[in-house]
Amino acid sequence: MNRFFAFGRHIGDIGKRTHPKMAVWLPTLNARLSHGAPAARIVAWFDKSGNFVVDAEHDDPLVIAERLREASERPFAVLPVAELHECISRLDASKPPDTERGFRWTLGASFRIGRCPLRTAPGKQWMTKNGHFFPLTQGMVGVWKQDRLAHSACSEPSRTLEWKHRGPWGAVGRDIATKFGGTWTSRSGKTISGLARRAAGAVS
Repeated sequence: MNRFFAFGRHIGDIGKRTHPKMAVWLPTLNARLSHGAPAARIVAWFDKSGNFVVDAEHDDPLVIAERLREASERPFAVLPVAELHECISRLDASKPPDTERGFRWTLGASFRIGRCPLRTAPGKQWMTKNGHFFPLTQGMVGVWKQDRLAHSACSEPSRTLEWKHRGPWGAVGRDIATKFGGTWTSRSGKTISGLARRAAGAVS
């Protein structure tokens, strides 16, 4: 069996879609994945936005992504274990941009869905109103997403996010698609690391 990490696009987007009940949805997905070839099975999940650990009889991430798309009717970015661990390592080593009053930086990454060529080679960092971006590989881009903090009535800066004006992770993926082309799905660093921890205890 080969193990993969899978991140679905438009599954339980904050403020836009109802979150699927994973305990109900996953048995349905696994029943569909058990039919046809190659066989695959979701063995763990994290959060409610389509973050799965998948074991499969095939070693091609694109094949597993297609199996997940058929089962869920959603596109997926699928990564081998080594690639996700490399992503986590490089995110952990990155330094946040300079502090801006009224905002905080939230670390995360975007993953390319499918095998679509980039318009330009990754390498240089860049920024938009949504964050600071730093390519990791041709299929992964790290980002420090800019999140607005709630107004503080005291002199001390607020540490609470202003949820009403919270920038969605989908906006990060759109910024990357504008620069490089293709389709991307984004996750916070906490979600990525959380899924890796779930994988450590998952049994095939």
